[in-house]
Amino acid sequence: SEWNVPATPDERRYCVLDVGGERRKDRRYFAALDEQMANGGAEAMLHELMHRKITHDVGAAPVTAALGHQIAAGLKPIWRLLVRAADEGVIRMGGLHQPLNENSCTSLSKASVMEWIEGEYFGRLPPREVGEALKAAGIETRKTSRVDRHPSQKQASAIKGNRLLQFPPRAELQKNIEAALGYSLEILTGGC
Repeated sequence: SEWNVPATPDERRYCVLDVGGERRKDRRYFAALDEQMANGGAEAMLHELMHRKITHDVGAAPVTAALGHQIAAGLKPIWRLLVRAADEGVIRMGGLHQPLNENSCTSLSKASVMEWIEGEYFGRLPPREVGEALKAAGIETRKTSRVDRHPSQKQASAIKGNRLLQFPPRAELQKNIEAALGYSLEILTGGC
C-alpha cells in the first residue's frame, strides 16, 4: 500500500522521508559505516550533535514531499479527486476531458460531476462530504439558463439536468484547496 503513515491534512506528528534505493544491498558501503561507528564514529557523532546549534523548531515535524504523499493518500476520495483535477488542470470524466479555465469559471452539469465522482470511486460518496468539499473548494451550484445551454457544452456532454457546478478559475481552485487542506498542491502531489 502507498499509505504507510496515517497522516492527515492537519498533521503535526510525523516526519516522513523517501529513502533512495541506490545503496540497497551495498554490503561494502554499510560495512564501512559499521567500521567507522565502531572505531570512534559514534563518539564523534555524539559530539557533533551535542555542540550543534539548533536553529529550527524541533517540536515541528518537517514538511516533506513524502509527508505530502501520505497526506494525499489519506484524504477522503472527493478531496483526492479535487487535488488531482486542480493539479492537472483537467477533469477527466470517462471519455470527456474538460480543461479547467485559467482565467474564468468552468461550468459543468452537477449530474455529470456526480457521475465522475461515482465513476472514479465505484459508488456513491456521502452527499454531505461531497457538498462540504465542493463548497470549501469554492465550487458553486447554480441553476442553468438558456445562455448556459451553449451548443459546445451540449456536445461535450457537460450539461445534464438543470443544475451546474461552477468551478472557479484554476489558480483560485488551487488556492481554495490549499487553504482547506492546509498544504500546497506542490506538497500534496509530491512536487516539492
